[in-house]
Amino acid sequence: GEVLTRIVAVPTAGAPSPPSSLQKARSAPTLTLRRAELPQESEAKAQRAEYRSGLADLLSHLDAQCEAKRKEHQRALWAAKAKEMANAGYQRSLVASRQLEKPAWTYVDTGGGFFERPQYEQGGSL
Repeated sequence: GEVLTRIVAVPTAGAPSPPSSLQKARSAPTLTLRRAELPQESEAKAQRAEYRSGLADLLSHLDAQCEAKRKEHQRALWAAKAKEMANAGYQRSLVASRQLEKPAWTYVDTGGGFFERPQYEQGGSL
């Protein structure tokens, strides 16, 4: 069989230790700017926000149109499937009405004499 040996890793003195959660939180970037905003920069931000809101309005209108078109297409598919099923049922009923009545069931000995012939009741049931 295979023998496994347990190895314990000991950090060396020169290797940096992994940062603790407090150190990670302290080094996380902040979202505030460290310098005062320039007037051109704030104007550019306002234009960009206006552009994005207009774009979002256009895209939401297109999304609504696509959703309506998808639902209409789905309704058309359902209607076509229902019509096809109704036609198939109608055809089955036509074929069934045109067929002659089936003859009454009779016993057919296909066992070649290996099986016992069934005993039919001669009188009424009790």
